[in-house]
Amino acid sequence: MQVGALLSRFTSLLIFVGILLLALGVTLYQVNRVLQELVHTQKLQSSSWSQMQWLSRTQAGSSANYDIASALTHGEAADLPHQQKEIDIAREQVQGLLKEAITYREEMEELKGRLSGLEREFKKEAYKEETIREFQSKLIQLEREFKQKLTPSVQEPSLKFSPLKDQKMQEKGDSHVNHYFMSVLKGRGMEEGPPELFVFPNGANEPRLLCLRGNSTSDGAHNSYALAFKEEVPTGVQMVPGITLLSDTFWDFNNPWHSMFNLLQFVYWHIDNGCSHAKNLLLFHQGEYRTSMGSWIRSIFTASGVPSTPTSIDELASSVSHALGGIQAPIVCFEHAVVSRSGIGGMKRPLLSRMFREASCQARRACNIHVGKEGFTNQTRRVHVTLIVRKGARGFLDEAAWQRVVKEQCEVALHCTWSLMYVANLTFCQQVEAMSRTNILVSAHGAQLANIIFMPPEGRVLEMFPFGWLEMAGHGQYIYRNLANWVNLQHEGYWRDPSTPPCPNPSEASACFSHYKDQPLGINVTYIQNWLGDVIKRYQHPSMPSTFSEQSYEALNSSNPNICECNNA
Repeated sequence: MQVGALLSRFTSLLIFVGILLLALGVTLYQVNRVLQELVHTQKLQSSSWSQMQWLSRTQAGSSANYDIASALTHGEAADLPHQQKEIDIAREQVQGLLKEAITYREEMEELKGRLSGLEREFKKEAYKEETIREFQSKLIQLEREFKQKLTPSVQEPSLKFSPLKDQKMQEKGDSHVNHYFMSVLKGRGMEEGPPELFVFPNGANEPRLLCLRGNSTSDGAHNSYALAFKEEVPTGVQMVPGITLLSDTFWDFNNPWHSMFNLLQFVYWHIDNGCSHAKNLLLFHQGEYRTSMGSWIRSIFTASGVPSTPTSIDELASSVSHALGGIQAPIVCFEHAVVSRSGIGGMKRPLLSRMFREASCQARRACNIHVGKEGFTNQTRRVHVTLIVRKGARGFLDEAAWQRVVKEQCEVALHCTWSLMYVANLTFCQQVEAMSRTNILVSAHGAQLANIIFMPPEGRVLEMFPFGWLEMAGHGQYIYRNLANWVNLQHEGYWRDPSTPPCPNPSEASACFSHYKDQPLGINVTYIQNWLGDVIKRYQHPSMPSTFSEQSYEALNSSNPNICECNNA
């Protein structure tokens, strides 16, 4: 800074002036001594002349006195030239010292002028520096006052927040009415209807908004929510614009079945609200934030015009982070929010069919897959059988034997083709295409069966299990039978492999279920041959006329621009 440079120069000059003052003091001291000696000499000279004059006036005195006066007179007279010389030398020294003192005085005057100029410049720069510091101080104070005005309303908002995960409510287990997620919201119980969605603002009579606080991904009880009227929202919290979809699940969003069950209701919301578009998607697992979802459901959402990338609560709050004063727990409120916590549970079958029809139609449209009615040849319906092979859990011990059974049964029947499908090796569109041409599906129980929503109507599903599921898996083992019913397919039942190794600890139910859950599958060739052959025959020669009309099949044709309810999704 300039003030620092001026201060350095000022200090150097002060040191130099001090040295000059010391030299001037020494010179003045010497002048003083010379002057004292000169004065002393002049006094002696004056005294001698006075004595001589007195003696001359008293010449008429005694002879003794005359002799003394004469001696004094002659002695002083003899010393006068010498004294005069000393006086001249002293005078010269005094004059030299006076000249030197005058020179020092002139230099002092010059330095004094320079110091005065530096002092004025220093004061000017110091004033500027002080002005800058004062301005910075005012800015800091204004910023502090601004934060003080905003921060208290964010740190201690007037809103009443409650845990997103109500652990006491979770212990009750009555999730149809009292749910752990946003437990203040009462469910409709076992009554069937459209997807159970809670919309905010929630009606003209009580137009409350939804606000969220927290960003925990490990404990839903650390995240909280509040319902507030717009005028109750603190100034420091801004609204998230547009429509935000929120879903909570006890399971996960990566498995195709679980993610479909807990998210596909938003496809129904999309078509049932005039093809409305949402802007954000927030996911929760028991109140904990999740920012990922499986590629399968993401593809469904992308095709259907629903947000397919989960939003982070921190991203939503980032636009107002400057107003939050660095608070660790972000707070956001939503202009419009749609909350789901039961997924597609409780939906009536016609509504489910409509929802799945839209999802599969949009998927075919996005993948550019055309599906037409297979028709009949000599009163025999064409049929294509697909054998899905899993790798790892619930894979086939003897894959070749399963392939031989399918191949042989197709060769026995007329107009039958078959294919092998490794789901793990296929893209989403390849899965859609393969299942869109499948009339009979043979597969072990697993998430890959979510693809049956793409099968043509009136298809058949044969499902396999390791032994032990019947007693221990509960309702979960029947989910694809239900799904088949929802999408106008016929589930042909189950085969449970009796050769599965027994559980080593029969008394431990959970350990036994984990043991059976992922066991590989053997094969009973005779049983599978008879079962599959019978299904093929009944499919090709139905006892009842098809209830699925030509127009219904045409609705699966993605080349028709009017096939989907939201064809511009």
